[in-house]
Amino acid sequence: MKMVKTFAAYAGALFIGGLLLTGCGKGSSGGDSGGFSAARPELKTAWETAVAADKTNDYVPAVLGYKEILLQRDQLSPSQVLEVEEASSKLFQRLVTASSKGDPAAKQALSKLQPAPPGRGPAR
Repeated sequence: MKMVKTFAAYAGALFIGGLLLTGCGKGSSGGDSGGFSAARPELKTAWETAVAADKTNDYVPAVLGYKEILLQRDQLSPSQVLEVEEASSKLFQRLVTASSKGDPAAKQALSKLQPAPPGRGPAR
């Protein structure tokens, strides 16, 4: 049973990674305002909020913040899209690494972020 749960966790992690365009990278994910200093106020605020969550390893708000920004891709410059994709990719790599090393906060974040199995509600 534990093996099934472990497989499901990693399968969910891979699914989310694919959604977030997972790549390589270590260290802090997001920069300061960088390419968002001249962005619309809502986008700049969303970026700063996601980066702040990222820097404190507040995984769920950071992942969801980057995802929300990417959903507004049509309002981003190509360099902003790249910056968000790179930041979310680095964050996700740190999240998976921390979870595989046994970090309880990372494990809990992955369980909240992975899609719910059919017939079950979202993870809490």
